[in-house]
Amino acid sequence: MRKQSQVQTIVLFLVLFFLFLLQSVLAHAQSLSAEELESKPVVQSFDEAIGNPTEVYRLFLCNMEVKKVAEIEKLVNLHEIYLDNTQVKSFANYLPKLKFLQTVFVEASTASIDEKEKIKQLLTGLKVIFDF
Repeated sequence: MRKQSQVQTIVLFLVLFFLFLLQSVLAHAQSLSAEELESKPVVQSFDEAIGNPTEVYRLFLCNMEVKKVAEIEKLVNLHEIYLDNTQVKSFANYLPKLKFLQTVFVEASTASIDEKEKIKQLLTGLKVIFDF
C-alpha cells in the first residue's frame, strides 16, 4: 500500500510539473496588432528561430531546406510565415496548430490555379497570400 502511495505522489508531481512548464511557455505567447507586428524583424533562418522560439513573430523560409519541420510548433508567437510552393506541403500539418499564426505568404509564381487552391485547402483557417 505504501508503494502505491509513493507512485501516486510521483505521478501527481510529474503532472503538476508538466502543467507548470506548459503555463510558462504559454505565458510568453502573445498576439500583436498590425503595427506591432510590422515593427518585428523577419527572421531568415529556421535554426535561429528555433534557438529563440518565443521571440519569432515573422519567419522567411523561401528556398531554404528545413530538416526538422515539426519544430515549427515551438514558435508560439509566430504570426507570419513566408514559404515557397514546395515547402507548404511539409509545413501544412503544423501551421494550423500555431495559435497566433495569421498569414502564410507563398511564393508560388509557377503554381497553377489548381495548386494554389490545394494550398488554400491545406491551410484552411489561415490567410494565404500568393506571390508576395
